[in-house]
Amino acid sequence: MLAVLLVRALWGENLRFETVEDRASLPALACDLIPGSWASRTWYRQKINGAYMLRRENEVATFGRWVTWGGTTLGPHAVFYGPGQAVTTGNKTDVQYHEHIHCEQAEAHMLSSAIIGAFAAVFGPLWLSVVIWSTGYIFMGVGGWVVAFLRGEKPYSGSYHEEAAYGITAQRGK
Repeated sequence: MLAVLLVRALWGENLRFETVEDRASLPALACDLIPGSWASRTWYRQKINGAYMLRRENEVATFGRWVTWGGTTLGPHAVFYGPGQAVTTGNKTDVQYHEHIHCEQAEAHMLSSAIIGAFAAVFGPLWLSVVIWSTGYIFMGVGGWVVAFLRGEKPYSGSYHEEAAYGITAQRGK
C-alpha cells in the first residue's frame, strides 16, 4: 500500500479504496496515473509488436499520448491503473476486475508464505520468517514467469497467474 501512496504522490490521482462486483477480496488501495505524468510517458508505456504506440488525438485527454499498461497489482490490497483505465463509481472496468483477481491471488500466496514463515520462525531466526512472508507475492510472480519461459511461452503473458486473470475476466458477465 505504501507503493500506491508513492505512485499517487508522484504521478497519480484519485486515491481510493475499491472493490469490484462478485470478487470477495478485501478492498484495495488504488490510484490512477495522470495522463501526462512522467510515469505515463516513460516506464509505464506498453510495447505492442515491439514498438511504443501513440494514442489517437481524440483519446489523448483521457489516456495520455502513449498506450500504457492497464494496471499493476503490488500485493494483496494495492493497485494502480494506467490513465483512463479505471472508473471510480459504478461497475468497474475489465482492467479493474483483472487486477482484483491478482489481489485475490496475492492474498492466497501471502497466506502460504506466512505459514511457511511461521514454520521458519519455529526452527530458525525470526528475520528469516519475515523475509519468507514478505517475499511471497514476489516469488509467485517470479515462479510463474520462469515456468512460462521454460514452457517456451512469453514469461509475463504465459505465466499461470496472468493466464488465470485473463481467463476469469473473459468469463465476467457470461
